[in-house]
Amino acid sequence: MLTKKERARLVGERIIAARKRQGMSQVALATRLAQRYGTDSESERRTLGNNERGAYEPRLHRLEAIAEATEQPLAFFAVEEGNGDGSDRPFREAA
Repeated sequence: MLTKKERARLVGERIIAARKRQGMSQVALATRLAQRYGTDSESERRTLGNNERGAYEPRLHRLEAIAEATEQPLAFFAVEEGNGDGSDRPFREAA
């Protein structure tokens, strides 16, 4: 079973992968999130940075916004747990 910290780290890795698939910088994604939430882009960049580093796992509504902004299905960010023998597949690949 994954700890909260491990889950946050794995989700953060997926956020980075989704952002890079779109050729987006962290600033560009933060700017899109700021527009959606009506906040300033620097605050969003700090929050996004914390999410990407795995400091904490984003809430569902934020993950939905990231999925939309990066044009990835929400399932792309799902963390799966394996059978405990080290064969854990941290993420479900999206088509």
